[in-house]
Amino acid sequence: MRISRSVHILLVEDNPNDTLRIIRALGTECSRNFHAVEDGTEALAYLRQEGIYWRAPQPDIVLIDLDLVRRDSRQVLAAIRADGRLRAIPVVILMPANSQHDSLRRYARYVSALIPKSFTLEQFTQMLQGVVSSAPADTRHLPQEPPDVCAQSRN
Repeated sequence: MRISRSVHILLVEDNPNDTLRIIRALGTECSRNFHAVEDGTEALAYLRQEGIYWRAPQPDIVLIDLDLVRRDSRQVLAAIRADGRLRAIPVVILMPANSQHDSLRRYARYVSALIPKSFTLEQFTQMLQGVVSSAPADTRHLPQEPPDVCAQSRN
């Protein structure tokens, strides 16, 4: 499956190897409309068109690595869902192979998809392309703010 239309993608990924894997999985059609940032703080600046991103286009979909180093992906998701201008953007959480986050179940209704990075390249490519080609999804039904899972997971 190839993505048949122009989709602007924002990837939030702090591992350069995973960034390359995702670019390969999406295919060359997406390279013109693809932007990657390395942490949640930079992602929010991009989405809010702040600083060097003042002219950044609004993405059709955001792909976020679950285990970001600087700003936690759950904090980024909460900020996106709390912002009226960003709330409708579909968000996909990319989970590492060893992910055992029970708190993700609570977030499932706030994201468009949860995709494990542990799949084979072919499976990962099919899942990722399927999700991206269906963007933008109608996410107006999503609650405004997800629960504070970050606080619950620290307990």
